[in-house]
Order: sequence, then C-alpha cells, then structure tokens
Amino acid sequence: MLKESSLQKTFEIWCRTFGPPAINRPCGTCCQRRNHNTAPVRPSEEILCLHTSKDLTKYFIAQRDILKPPDVCSILERLWEKIQDENEEDRGKLFSAKKQLFNDPDFMAIMKDVLFRLDRYKAKDLPRLIAVLNSMRWNDRQLFKIVEPAVIREMPSMSGMGLSQVATSFTGVGCGSQLLFNQLVQCCFQTADQFTAAEVAMLAAAFSKAPHQPKQFLLGFAPLVSRHLSAFSDSQLQDIVQAYSLWPSKVSQDFIEEILHLVEERVQSEMMCLPTLVLFLRFFCPLEISR
Repeated sequence: MLKESSLQKTFEIWCRTFGPPAINRPCGTCCQRRNHNTAPVRPSEEILCLHTSKDLTKYFIAQRDILKPPDVCSILERLWEKIQDENEEDRGKLFSAKKQLFNDPDFMAIMKDVLFRLDRYKAKDLPRLIAVLNSMRWNDRQLFKIVEPAVIREMPSMSGMGLSQVATSFTGVGCGSQLLFNQLVQCCFQTADQFTAAEVAMLAAAFSKAPHQPKQFLLGFAPLVSRHLSAFSDSQLQDIVQAYSLWPSKVSQDFIEEILHLVEERVQSEMMCLPTLVLFLRFFCPLEISR
C-alpha cells in the first residue's frame, strides 16, 4: 500500500510535468447565464447541457472548486461519450481525437485534480472513476496503483456493480496487487446474492484475466453463475464459457450440461444465430475433450 509521501511525490512529478493546478476562471457556457432570481442549477444538470468535449473540459476548469467526485466522474463519462459520438464513423479519427484529448491541458487538469483530491472519492465514486478511465484506455498503471489503496479501503461498502467495475478495470489495465484481488474475492462472496446477471458475467470475464486467484474465484463462483444462466445474453454467455474453458478439468459435469442445455434451447427457439453457436462449440471443445 502506497504511503502518503509516495502520493505527494507522484503529484509533484505531475505538477513539474504539466504545471500546477489551474486557477478558476469564469465559465462562458450557456449554462452559466442564469437569472439571479432563480434557484442555482446543480452541476449534474449543467453537465448534461454541455454539447462538446471542449465545453466539458472548460466547464471543469471554471467550476472545479464546487465540483464533487460524482460531478467529476460525470464529466469524464460525458467526455468519453462525446468523443465517441463525434467520431463514431471513423476509428482512425476516434484514435486521433482520444490522443488529442489526452494531450489537452484542460484534461490533464482534471486528472491532476483527481490525484490531488483522491481522499474525497468514496465507495460510489471510485468504481465509476476507474471504469471510465479503463473505457478510455487511459492505461496509466501508476495512477491505478495510487488509486488502489483507496479502492481497497472502500471496497466493503461497494455495490455489486462497483465490485464488477473494479475487477474489470484493474484486469483491463493489467495491474492490481494480490491484496486487492484477495479483498475483491472476499467482498464478492460476501455479497454474492446482490449481483445481477450482467454483474456476474462481468466478474467472470474479468477474473479469467486476473493475475491473482482466477481459478479459485471462478470455481467458487460457479454455483452463482448457474443460478443466473437463463438471464445471460448470448454475449454474456460467451464470456462465461470462455472464462471456464481455461480450466476444463476443474469444471463440474453438471455445470457443463446446464450450459449445453441452455444453448440447445436457444438454438431450437432460434434465439441464437449460427455464428454465435459456432463460437460456443469452439469453446466447448476443451471442456468436453478434458472429460
């Protein structure tokens, strides 16, 4: 676990590289032009009014002192949404737009603020924060290492979705200590009854790539996966089968038969297309051969 001096040292490096946190300046967005007789508009409402990625970064710079962690998370989520919407028809342009965003001083100001005020991010905020950074492919392992102690501290209070986002984000970036994954396994088993089918699928897919305890988690999680089988979409079911095919000799015959039965039902009812069925058969091969 990183000490406070390590956090301060990292922040100082950021400041030397990108400059100190910016001083607030007036915001020029239309959201700020209010009638003084009306009630103040909440930041969460204002963020929804902003139409471009530049509007969002400028809004953060102008309002940073009053923004709370959920607001910063909303700005980052909207930023990535806007970048994708503005470049959805050309992946090359999307890559260029993302690179331009990552080099934008205003975006870097957001990231510096996150580091400087990390202690304000709690159980509801941290999973959102790392999830959007993972979606953006902001693969800064050092940042994730800095965030990790806070994630471990807040993990017992996280929701099922929060735990799923933590697992997906840390495995997506390719980092996370054994302490983090031990805590994650413990919290997942303690709150197993609270997970939705989508969250179970996310956890199975994430732990299949985890550097610590992947087999132990997936085998222990199998009964919960079985309970949710009928609720999985085809893509979620693919993730499940792919995860468990990594340890074919350890998966119970009953578990395999349950999945095969579900696949057969969906094929007969024409709920599953042929390409998807081919993928399933490919993944079932190692499971069946091991028998």
